[in-house]
Amino acid sequence: MMNLSKLRREGMSEAEQFLHAPLDPASEVSFVNVQNEWCALKSALHSGNEDAAQRLEALCQVPKEACICSAEEDGLWCSLVKELRISSKGMLATSKDRPRGIFTTCRIEAGDVVIELPSSSLLCAKACSECPLAPIVPIIEEGEWTEHVLTIILLLYERNRGSASKWATWLRLLPAEMAAVSAWSEAELEALRGCDCYWQAHAARAELLEIRNELMPVLIKMVPAIFGEDGFSEADWIWAKGVVETRALSLPGNLGLLEAGALVIAPGIDMLNHSEAPQLVLSCKADEKGRDGVLRAVALVPIPSGTEVTISYGNFSAEVCCDAASIGNESHIQM
Repeated sequence: MMNLSKLRREGMSEAEQFLHAPLDPASEVSFVNVQNEWCALKSALHSGNEDAAQRLEALCQVPKEACICSAEEDGLWCSLVKELRISSKGMLATSKDRPRGIFTTCRIEAGDVVIELPSSSLLCAKACSECPLAPIVPIIEEGEWTEHVLTIILLLYERNRGSASKWATWLRLLPAEMAAVSAWSEAELEALRGCDCYWQAHAARAELLEIRNELMPVLIKMVPAIFGEDGFSEADWIWAKGVVETRALSLPGNLGLLEAGALVIAPGIDMLNHSEAPQLVLSCKADEKGRDGVLRAVALVPIPSGTEVTISYGNFSAEVCCDAASIGNESHIQM
């Protein structure tokens, strides 16, 4: 009779091994996910394991959502988790009829933390004060666009650093094209003509480029080592604004030196798709000193392994909610 635990271990992907670490040859491997269990039971069945036949039959009666993870995304997700010190019980994958999202790698109980990200890994205006961009922070006037502008500049700075950036892996995981209205071409925007959002999109883009054109000469003069002779182009700014529009969220609570409502991008957590009936909710937990902490995605209900997990963008709306509302009331939005 084949050892089912051994078969589960042999069938685990690198991402699953990483998330279930440490795994030594003597350790018992319990249920990993539906796909892994299916493969393990089929192998056991071929070896003459009678119990495997009953388990396989029972498994066939369990509703399951097969998820597919490419080798490249698998490796990038593992790197992201390690580099940004993310604690995760999920993996980045796609399913037959769903966009890319986060799928559980084990059974989740209500109250369990599915993804946890340290505050030091958040992209936000405050992070500008803790890197070579610090000299420019005082010249960005306080106002409605302050957090947006600083986050945009941080994104462009980090993308320009390439593999040296702390967020290099996350940047590689971003979609090739942004769904944000500000990133649409004139031809694409034409489809919105007659709607309020058509003029809002044009006004927002015009205001963004006006800010860019006023700031770049000052930034180039102040920190030439970062901005060079030409600075970041209009296309660069539109790209970064698109990232903020589609991935930023308002912090659901105080987190160290960040106040509730602060505009942040949370790598890993930003890969969670939206649902009107989410299984997860975001919460903040500060450390004992109150200077740092973690942003958590916590389960509201029990969740089977291999299930895509979602959050509601409406609970902590930032740019992404305005953008989604302007396009249509979709029940799920790809991140």
